[in-house]
Amino acid sequence: EQVCFENIPSATFSKSPLKPYLLMQRIKNTGLPKFFQRSAEFNPFSKKDFKIAHTESYVYNFYNGEGNFNTKSLPWSKKMVNSVGYMNKARITLSTND
Repeated sequence: EQVCFENIPSATFSKSPLKPYLLMQRIKNTGLPKFFQRSAEFNPFSKKDFKIAHTESYVYNFYNGEGNFNTKSLPWSKKMVNSVGYMNKARITLSTND
């Protein structure tokens, strides 16, 4: 749910959608899971959250795969939208929990 694998390796140069998966694999393979907390209560950013930093039209386009949504050459899908919500929420959560 948090990672979008759809068309990423073949359709874009960006590996950003795979980063959460790749990070978890690295943590698992290096024996570090005991140092990380996981929570089932972690929710992705909502449309309202994205509107803090983006225009309403950009957010609409991003959620609907229309207009100027594709600024990073990523293939659009509902899974991509969900993945980006989790990825951005994780970045903010990590930066505010120092």
